[in-house]
Amino acid sequence: MTFALRRWRAIVLSRRSLAFAAILAVTVTVVAPFGTGERMGPALRLLYWCAIVASHAAIAIFIVVAVSYALRPRVDLRWARLLAAGCAAALPLALVQTALARLLGGMPLTVSTIAATSFSTLVITLAVTTIVGLLQDDSSSAGTPATDMPARPAMRAVAFLERLPPSIGRDLVSLSMQDHYIDVRTARGSTLVLLRFSDAVRELDGADGLQIHRSHWVARSAVARLHRDEGRLLVELLDGRRLPVSRSFAAAVRGAGFPEAP
Repeated sequence: MTFALRRWRAIVLSRRSLAFAAILAVTVTVVAPFGTGERMGPALRLLYWCAIVASHAAIAIFIVVAVSYALRPRVDLRWARLLAAGCAAALPLALVQTALARLLGGMPLTVSTIAATSFSTLVITLAVTTIVGLLQDDSSSAGTPATDMPARPAMRAVAFLERLPPSIGRDLVSLSMQDHYIDVRTARGSTLVLLRFSDAVRELDGADGLQIHRSHWVARSAVARLHRDEGRLLVELLDGRRLPVSRSFAAAVRGAGFPEAP
C-alpha cells in the first residue's frame, strides 16, 4: 500500500498529469458529451467536468495503480493489468459521477440516466488508465523518468536478474523492501518481486553493488554521493533518491570510496 501511495502521488502531481487533466477538462467542457450541454450552462459545465476530472485523478489513478501492482506478480501483460484496474475503478467512480450530476446538473435518477452516466464513467476511466500506462512507461521513481539516468555498463549476469521482466532491462539501480515485495529499480523502469530480501541479496552475489541497510541494496555505479542528516548516513543515488545506511553497513559503505557531500 505504501508503494501504491507513493506511485499515485508521483503520477498525480507530475506536470504531464496536470497538463492532461487541464486539457481533458477543457475539451469535455467544450464538446459537452453525455447530454451535459443540454442540462448545464458553460460555467456550470466547466465546474462539473473539473470536478469529474479531479475525482478521477484522486480515485481512479490510485485504484488503477494499486490494482495494477497487486496483479503484477500474477499477470505478466501490463496492459491486461491496467485494463482490469480500470474496470475495477469504474464502479466507485460511477457513484461519484452520478452524485455530481444530480447535485450540479439536477439529473433525474432514472435507469437510463444512471446507465448513461455509468457508460461515460467507464469511458473516462479507461482514458485515465491509458494515461497512467503512458506515464508508468516513462517513470521509474517519483516524478523522475528512468531515461534521465546516465547510461551505465550492464551488470554481470546474476541469478536475481532472471526474475526481472524484459521491459525494464537488467541494469540494476536499487532494491528496497516494500511490505512483502521488493521494489526493484533499473535504469529503464521498476517492478515488484515477491521474495524475501535476504534471498534477493544472496541471488545478487556477483553483482556490482552492496547492501546498505536491511531493506536496501544499491548498485555502486548508481551512487552519486553520501550525505549526513542529523547524524544519519544516507546514500544519494543518481536519480535523486536518498536511502538510509544502517550502522551495521556504515563501515562498508564508507570504505566503498563514494564521494561525501560537504
